[in-house]
Amino acid sequence: MSKPDSGGQKIDSAMPPSGEAAEQPPATSIPDGAGGPKRSSMGMAARLWASAYRVELLLFGAAFLVLASFSSQRFLRQSEAPHFVYQAKAWLDGRLDLDPRTLPNLEDWACVRDVAGQKVRCEGPIRPTDRWYVSFPAFPSVVMLPFVAINGYQLNDTSLTVLAAALALAAFYSLLRLLSATGESPREPWENALLTVLLGFGTVFFYCSIRGEVWFTAEVMGVAFTCWYLRNAAGARKPLWAGLFYSMAVLTRTPLLFTGIFFAMEAVCPGPDRMAQLRALGQQWREPLRKLGWFAAGAAPLALTAAVLNV
Repeated sequence: MSKPDSGGQKIDSAMPPSGEAAEQPPATSIPDGAGGPKRSSMGMAARLWASAYRVELLLFGAAFLVLASFSSQRFLRQSEAPHFVYQAKAWLDGRLDLDPRTLPNLEDWACVRDVAGQKVRCEGPIRPTDRWYVSFPAFPSVVMLPFVAINGYQLNDTSLTVLAAALALAAFYSLLRLLSATGESPREPWENALLTVLLGFGTVFFYCSIRGEVWFTAEVMGVAFTCWYLRNAAGARKPLWAGLFYSMAVLTRTPLLFTGIFFAMEAVCPGPDRMAQLRALGQQWREPLRKLGWFAAGAAPLALTAAVLNV
């Protein structure tokens, strides 16, 4: 209701005094608890991230479902060559060699025998003193460590390989999108998506993805790590991260060692006039050297660990 003031004007009694309205809290609700605003901020960040990478997420989900379907009964059981699972379990048990009593078969393991103080490859009948090892680069076993800690020898490496394949395809599209955004590639988004589908279902990547088994698991993970490496190495943008993913790739598939040439070229002569940059390297060497140093620093921890492990 209204009442006249001393000047004959009407003042609405339901309205707050002058200046009070500005001090009222906004109409939006505030979550209860001290962690409310933080949770809201994290939720917003997650939504923004999902929006920015919605195509990658879609490709990941679709690829996982299709590859899992083609994997069929394999998807539900451990493969015939779960070498990385056994390596991870040996580490968790505090040993580098494998317990021969647990090996599911004798296919493609490394057997070492001590003969007159010399370590040689096993020949002839198996002896109780023989030592057994995984003969493949071991980083996939590092990836499997937390899963083996939960599931033990029963970890299903086939389903894990399908998951890694779906991640690899999402990473491949993300790499192509970056190259398009930076002008390194003239392709449109639909072309990048088509190339990703062709990689996943038009090459031997498809066969490797649905089987599990030590050889194919390493190939699939090698693709994923290489894509993440190249994404950080393009333009030598993030040399530390590029070095880390490079070491992961090399310790998954040894021939990927040669992909290091890509980062060296991106650091020394990123273009467009590469020859001119190479000629000027004598005067402008500090920045390329800095990037190469950070790259080496990123690769060093895993490289040194692998060297010690080999010894």
